[in-house]
Amino acid sequence: MTNEKTQASDVISGEWNVRYNYSVGKVAGTFFDALKDRKILATKSSKSGISYLPPRAYCERSFEPCDEWVEAGHEGVIEAATIVSAAF
Repeated sequence: MTNEKTQASDVISGEWNVRYNYSVGKVAGTFFDALKDRKILATKSSKSGISYLPPRAYCERSFEPCDEWVEAGHEGVIEAATIVSAAF
């Protein structure tokens, strides 16, 4: 055996610069359309009663579809947060 690193012959290193349009989907599309009207909407599961902001298509607790849109109020509970520092 040798200690040399070998590279697979079917792997080619390179970089692609590809531009494309991304479809935000039904849930995010509804959310962004409401932002244009200066409203913040959340989705709500009628089964669990939990509201999600940012909106989700499915409830993370009951795994049922979030079947209702509700306007977010001025109060809420932050369950998680992340701070990212990155150079752009």
